[in-house]
Amino acid sequence: MVAVYPKWKQALFQEAQANKSLDQTTAQDGVYCALVFNTYTYNTAHQFYTDLGANVAASLQITSPTVAQALIPTGVPPTTLAPVFDGNDCTFISVTGGTINALALYRHNSGANSTWRLVFFYDNTGYGLPVTPAGGNVIVSWNPSGIFQI
Repeated sequence: MVAVYPKWKQALFQEAQANKSLDQTTAQDGVYCALVFNTYTYNTAHQFYTDLGANVAASLQITSPTVAQALIPTGVPPTTLAPVFDGNDCTFISVTGGTINALALYRHNSGANSTWRLVFFYDNTGYGLPVTPAGGNVIVSWNPSGIFQI
């Protein structure tokens, strides 16, 4: 399953821009990637980082985030553009724990983790998943065409 969390998309249209933008580059604010244990079940009602519960093995900020315009392929007029989110690959250091079979991206802000919005969920085979870490590094290499399209 690959999905943009519906609550984040809904918030984009209904609320002010704070805490939802994906192009933040400060030391604390920005988009983070979480390695998620196979005990987590995706739910369209999930909205904040706390909804992941104790299912996060490790978390790391995505550096050099960008939201760029890209052409929508296959039969759509070439003037139609769609935003694509991208960022640098992630290297998680010395990861331990059970089987990791998913990634969750979330928008970190300076508030409590109950205000960090879940953005994107990925649990298909790829990006080196699934993996059972044994204290080594876990490297997430994003697709060259971007992480996801909104």
